[in-house]
Amino acid sequence: MTHVCGPPYALKTNGSCLCCRAVVYHVTDYWPDDGPPEFAGTPRRISRPLESATQVMFLMSDGSIADVTFCIECAGQLRPEHYSAVWGACADRLLLSLRLAKRSDNECKAHLAASMAVWPIGVAGKRCEGVEPGSLMIDRR
Repeated sequence: MTHVCGPPYALKTNGSCLCCRAVVYHVTDYWPDDGPPEFAGTPRRISRPLESATQVMFLMSDGSIADVTFCIECAGQLRPEHYSAVWGACADRLLLSLRLAKRSDNECKAHLAASMAVWPIGVAGKRCEGVEPGSLMIDRR
């Protein structure tokens, strides 16, 4: 069966591919089932990327770069007609995060408007984040 990627994209999840939701980072902690229902059982804290991880660097309309995590297979299937849906999923995650942080409705609307005022116009590149087993990993946190 061929892996087919594209909209509709699910809510962006920490440490997972935006498209297929496969975990692409080593997970050090999960959200508890009694936590926010939108995140129950999903990765809460992550560390280094798995070999299947890649970050797609989207060139935004204002000249900035936005990194979005995918698995390598989904990143290879990404097409220009998917870009706006990808950005919409990222904006939905931002809005949810702001609401969970108990931000005011006005602040949520302002952040959402700012994120939707720019849009992806192309892919600037991909960063293969996977680390080969046994290689040196430098944590710069």
